[in-house]
Amino acid sequence: MGNREETETRILEGVDRLIREKGFSSLGINAVARESGVSKVLIYRYFENRDGLLRTWALGKHYWNDAPGGAPSGEGVPWQERATALFEGQLDRLFGNPLLREVIRWHLSSDDPLSRDVMDRIEEKGKGLTQEFSDNLDTQEDVNAFVSLLIGGIYYLALISDKTDQFNGIPLKSDEGRTRLRDGVTRLCGLIFGEMTKKGP
Repeated sequence: MGNREETETRILEGVDRLIREKGFSSLGINAVARESGVSKVLIYRYFENRDGLLRTWALGKHYWNDAPGGAPSGEGVPWQERATALFEGQLDRLFGNPLLREVIRWHLSSDDPLSRDVMDRIEEKGKGLTQEFSDNLDTQEDVNAFVSLLIGGIYYLALISDKTDQFNGIPLKSDEGRTRLRDGVTRLCGLIFGEMTKKGP
């Protein structure tokens, strides 16, 4: 890892710690420089300004990654299996990482242009993944609606797990509850995507 990459990593890890301990309101360039042990000059050089730093951090932390949850891909992998791995991975990541939940809360509570820009980019990634499923399933069903309901449910349950112990009798903070939710996601994916005739692998 080169010096610049190492320094950028230190800076972004400093942002992690500040948000975890003090929230988004603590994110000034001076505070990030102190927390990460680098000069303000380097932060401005690598990220231009606070918005550039926060945009880089937020996009890197969101769970819509190119290969979410280690979702299997390639020739011969059924689309139902890919979808199941995708949504199971989202559930695991959101419940397992409080910083990701903070990013979503930031989107929900902020009206600033940066938050909207980050959300727009995340939405484009999500739409791209959904379109990939639609393109490879021979169905007239509204795949976008199914995917939206799955994602929305995962978002909501993960966010309220910080505020409440149970939802609909399911213990959100325990391994047992997480296992039940994960099994539910697996079953829903089977019901939704298993009924659709596959064009490809």
